[in-house]
This record gives sequence, structure tokens and C-alpha cells, in this order.
Amino acid sequence: MRAAALFATIGAESDVREAWLGLAAARRRLGDAAGAADALAAALRRHVPDPGFATLADAIARDAGMPGWCGLSGIGDPIVRPAPGSPAASIARSRQGRGRISVTAPDGRHLLGSPLDVAAITATVGCVSAHDGCLTGWAWHPGDPNTNPVLTIRPAKGRGQLDITASDINVRVENSGLLGRPRGFSVSATALKDLRGPLHVLGRDGTDLLGSPLDPRADQEAGAAAAAMIAQLYPAGRSRPPRPSAPAAMPVAVTLPRFAGNNSRRRLPVDLVIPVHGGAGHTLDCLDSVLASLPRISRAIVVDDASPQPELTTALDALTRQRGIVLIRNKQNLGFTASANAGIRAAAGRDVVLLN
Repeated sequence: MRAAALFATIGAESDVREAWLGLAAARRRLGDAAGAADALAAALRRHVPDPGFATLADAIARDAGMPGWCGLSGIGDPIVRPAPGSPAASIARSRQGRGRISVTAPDGRHLLGSPLDVAAITATVGCVSAHDGCLTGWAWHPGDPNTNPVLTIRPAKGRGQLDITASDINVRVENSGLLGRPRGFSVSATALKDLRGPLHVLGRDGTDLLGSPLDPRADQEAGAAAAAMIAQLYPAGRSRPPRPSAPAAMPVAVTLPRFAGNNSRRRLPVDLVIPVHGGAGHTLDCLDSVLASLPRISRAIVVDDASPQPELTTALDALTRQRGIVLIRNKQNLGFTASANAGIRAAAGRDVVLLN
């Protein structure tokens, strides 16, 4: 019972496959067939099945009276294990194509694990940085930790593409997540010579790694420009000192907004971004206070960072319906900074106040 409680806490906070499997096994030992099936379904729905638990999954599905179980392989192929004597199951993808995959028995019942969350299983977590014209970083698949991530490097504008595999298991990364298995990668300047401008570094789900897009040549080009300016100011062989001039600057690759008309900045509506996770009582008191004084032109954007408290989740849903908050819900706990960024993106075109 103690093991089941610990595994349930870890699974709710970190969504790691090993925790869900441990919970499924513990509940089965306790004779809780339905609870074991729920835990196994959580592992199957968001993670690639571990080849070693097929026997356990068969037993749990049988104990719970399910028509079988299903999963998704690392290359995106459905894995279907009907119960012994059951007819073949049917597979249906969602209209979005990549969103969810349903696997049902002929009588319409879902197999254990269905619908499969393709986005969670294929998600890539990682980071990339540039120096001396090279790219270095790390990546891994939380839903498929045994697979080396294949990454795509593509220019923000123009053609060309380079596929690489992150395979360095000796990379050391702090805060990569519970039981994280990051793989390091490095791409030389020579390998990137045909790709110009800012580059996107994408996971297999098509999303940018943290730090992408970036230009590996930006520092070098800025240094070359500064050197050329200095050469013009201080030419070789000049006997007199040059006239006073502004020092050479290292430009930052950023596009600044342009404001039409006079120099006074147009006032923008202000949204309040509130990342929340736990402390249901304090959080709801805070939201009551905010909503009582929020101007009509402003919005309360609440980012639910995978709260482990059902009462808070239910209350936020009610506030969305009754009092018009804008609710963003993270599928897993990402932390304050990532949640704040999600709220800021939702407030595009408006000024933002962050409330912690």
C-alpha cells in the first residue's frame, strides 16, 4: 500500500512511465484490478510501451475484463494486443491526424491505453546553443526514453535541411526531469556551411528545441563587422590619431517594433498572467480578488501547470465558464517560467503583468 501511494504521487507530479508501471503492479498485488488498469492506461496512453511489461499488461487487461491493450511504437506504428480469443481491433486516427489514435474492439469498447496521445509520445525536450559557428545541445523523448532523438535542422528562410541524431549518453544536464535520459549532440560549422541565416532545430514532433531558432554565425559576422569598422577608423600607417568616433558595437540579431506617428507609445490593453499549480485555497482566494478588480478591457489568463489537486482543476473549469477567465492547461508540470511564457504568448499584442 505504501508503494502504491508513492508511485501515485510520483506519477501525478512527473508523468514518468516507470512510476505508472510501478503503480499498476502494486495495485494488482493489492487486488485492485480497476486501479491497476487505470495506471497501466496512463503509461500506455502517453509513453512507448516497454517491451518487458507485455506479460504484466496482458494480466492486468485480463483481470479488468478489457478486450486487450494497445500502444504506439517509437516510429509511430500502433501496437495492438487483443485479449486471447478476441477478434481483431480496429484503429482510427483523429481528424487532426497526429492528435490521437483510437483502438477499439468490434463491440466499440476501447482497448486499454486508447485513445493514444500521439503528441505526448512523440514530444521532444531539449536545448540548443551556438558558438564558433557550431551548434551543440541535448534532447530526449520523455514518452520514448530509450530512443535516440532524430533532429532536423532547417533554415528559417530558404531551402536545405540537415538531419542529425542526438546519441551522446555521457552528456550532463541539470534539471532534465525525473529519470531524464538526455542525449547530447554537436554539429560542426562545416556541416552547416550550406544552411544560411537563423536555423530551426526541430524534434520529430516538429517543435523547436529551447534556444531555436538561432544563427550559429551571428557572433562571427558581428565580430567581422566590428573589425572592419575599426580598420576604417584606425588604418595602418596613419601618423595622426583619428577623429573621435563612437566605438565599434556588436549588434544583436533582433527585430525592433516600429511605431507609426509621433514618438509616444500607443497604450495597449493589459492582461494579467497567473501561473498556478497547487495551494487550491490560496489560489482561488487570489483569483477572486483579481476578478473583483480587473478592468473590463483586461483578461485574467490562468495557466494551470498540471495541478495535482482535482478541486483546483474543477474550480478553474468553473471560473472559465462563469467568470470568463482564459484558461491554459499544461499536460505536464513545466514550471513557472515556461507557464509564464505560455501566458505571454496568449496575450500577444497586449501588455502583460505576471502574478506569481
